[in-house]
Amino acid sequence: ALLASAVNGVRVFAQHLGIRLRAASGKVQIEAQGDDVEVIAQRVVNIISRSDSINLMASREIVFHAGSTKVVIDAQGYRVYTDGEHRVHAGSHQTDRPAAHPVSLPVTPEKPGKLAAHHVLIEHDTGFALSNQPYRITLDDGQVIQGVTNALGETSLVTSNMLAFATVELFAASEPDKVIALGKGAVIRETDQPFAGDVPNAEKRSTRIAGKNVSTPNQGATTEDRPPEFVSCDPMNFGLRFYHFINGATEVDAPAGMSMRKDVEYPVTKAYTAAIKAALRGIDWAGVTLPLTSSSTDLIQNAVKQQLEDALGSGPFGLRQDYPAIPGSDVAMPDIMIVNPSRAQQYNLRQDVSAAFIGKYWVIAVNDSEIARIVELKGQRGLLDDRIRAFADTLYHESRHCQQYFWMFSLLQHFPDDYKDMPNIQTVYSSTMFRSAFTAAGKTPLPDDPRVHIGLHRMLVFHYYWLISYMQDKPGWEYVRRDIPLAEKKVCDLLKIFPETAQKMAQFETGYRSQLHEEDAYACAEVVQAYWQNPGNPLVRNPGTCTAQYADALRTVGARI
Repeated sequence: ALLASAVNGVRVFAQHLGIRLRAASGKVQIEAQGDDVEVIAQRVVNIISRSDSINLMASREIVFHAGSTKVVIDAQGYRVYTDGEHRVHAGSHQTDRPAAHPVSLPVTPEKPGKLAAHHVLIEHDTGFALSNQPYRITLDDGQVIQGVTNALGETSLVTSNMLAFATVELFAASEPDKVIALGKGAVIRETDQPFAGDVPNAEKRSTRIAGKNVSTPNQGATTEDRPPEFVSCDPMNFGLRFYHFINGATEVDAPAGMSMRKDVEYPVTKAYTAAIKAALRGIDWAGVTLPLTSSSTDLIQNAVKQQLEDALGSGPFGLRQDYPAIPGSDVAMPDIMIVNPSRAQQYNLRQDVSAAFIGKYWVIAVNDSEIARIVELKGQRGLLDDRIRAFADTLYHESRHCQQYFWMFSLLQHFPDDYKDMPNIQTVYSSTMFRSAFTAAGKTPLPDDPRVHIGLHRMLVFHYYWLISYMQDKPGWEYVRRDIPLAEKKVCDLLKIFPETAQKMAQFETGYRSQLHEEDAYACAEVVQAYWQNPGNPLVRNPGTCTAQYADALRTVGARI
């Protein structure tokens, strides 16, 4: 046997005699698991079945083109478009009433179908297999298979007695009635044919997250001796960024790689945008003067506080309003403060940014220059609305940072052994963050959702590396230098990057938009803009895609996209 494996690609070129591929017995299979297959000839393309049939199968449509004539076959029927002649030669011509697809023999556990497929669920940021992930698989032969994945991220084996397409729906473990990801598959391989294409995974990785071992799946046979059919979902789909599919949306509604789409709802963002829009428009901006008075700042702070707290408190990953076991109340909810330049200096808030979440004080600090830009437009209605929309986006962005911090610290304190290879991580965070909020995070149960745990772990490891890279030259923090190579290795292993790339990502000047916590906050807050402009039918980010700025930043620092 000859087994060849390549991480990046294989190219074969013949100058004169062509290329021949023959199998004396067994199948010849060509499969692209994540993209297209193209067969192009300068002259004739022949597809011949010597002794049986030719099956053409597509989940969406089959399209034939010849000159100016086009034939489309899909679920709605078939259509012919031509500006030429339509001629039929037949011994007879008959039409009959509509008929459904012929029903195949039913499939039972005792009598599985002749064809089979086996799906493996992964999260698309690091490719780790998702255990205990709720799913539903619906075949177009009428079968519905529901369950949760095993420890390897595998679903139940799906079988059928006919060629069938599968729609794979993934549900949030913490909100099991919401569809958070969709995938398509096909049941086309014979059940009794073992998978002989065992290919080692060149990027096999494993780690411990939330006290459990997680790893990327093998590229070889599953436990059912089948080739794996991968379906992925977003590990950052929680809290302020939670979204789910609506209106019977399907994967093919938006082409692969399309960054925006409809039929995806962000319920927390939707409710926040409606509330904050009314609150900000309800402020008498004509009555706000510059320089800002304390009464004006109090007015604005109070106008937005409840809307942010309602959003931050929503869903399984919402922040609680009170923690009876901890002195003080609302310790998880951030304060909102509009600050002048001297107060900004106290918070170490840059003057060239609109706002920032300051973990040390658990405060969303807004530069008063941001409010001044709003006040200056109070006589120009359209421009004023654009500016307060941007302000609503900024507040949501910084609130997402607050939510990130809280649940990263919860993960860290509930599973400290997962981070013992970075000895100073507990000390650094407990001494640089607002004590009551850090304590509250450690006392708050972490929702049981392994998918989100993976996303939080990835973000926490990078955030710690980013933080100590900045702190290492500060007086009194020299000891964190011991953790830098340890954290850097952990980041590189998780993100599949080189040390020099990690170093660029950690720098503000070169890597700000490549930082994981920033991409998550930007992708979270951009949806506010969509709901503000078109609340009834917004165009929102297509799950599984990143912002253009993040992709550009990764190219700049030399990371793979």
